[in-house]
Amino acid sequence: MQQPLINGRFAERFNLSSPIALAPMALATGGKLAAACARAGSLSLVGGGYGNLDWTQREYNDGINLLGDNKQDLSRLGCGFISWKLEEDRSAFDWILDQDHRPAAMMLSFGDPTPFSKILCDRKIPVICQIQTMAQLPQAVDAGASVIVAQGTEAGGHGMNDFEGRSTFTFVPEIADWLAKHSPDTHLLAAGGITDGRGALQPH
Repeated sequence: MQQPLINGRFAERFNLSSPIALAPMALATGGKLAAACARAGSLSLVGGGYGNLDWTQREYNDGINLLGDNKQDLSRLGCGFISWKLEEDRSAFDWILDQDHRPAAMMLSFGDPTPFSKILCDRKIPVICQIQTMAQLPQAVDAGASVIVAQGTEAGGHGMNDFEGRSTFTFVPEIADWLAKHSPDTHLLAAGGITDGRGALQPH
């Protein structure tokens, strides 16, 4: 394994040489992209998104097959879902959990993660929660999130609108300060635009 670009806890926790995560963009982050990023040393999350079972099965299996028998690369492959959609149909979520390959992590976005994070925590699968406001942070931590993704309004139009959302530049450091005080073992990733050293380059 290469020497990590930033020798922080996140890279060490997930056996990474590149301290970044591939976002599980629904119907866009497929198995080929996830496999390429896993080989490059990043945490790679297939975009289960809206829980399309056929798409998730095909792309997740593609990622596994492309990584072959490389256990180190396979250890970086996971998936992500939209929480409110799982409340309607969790078949793809359940299918992932029934596979022989244990996901490196599962990401939950947009909605209450608690019903699904408990299942993941019971199986010792790390939970990543994406949030857009400070009000969502305690809920995500209480739900057992190992990683918080702070999504600013610059993140491709996702999440909050300009009136309710936050700029990445101010949002990430505020979350970093909260976690340092209330949940120092929880990792932090930035998603959106730019950030400063205090928010992203410290070993969160």
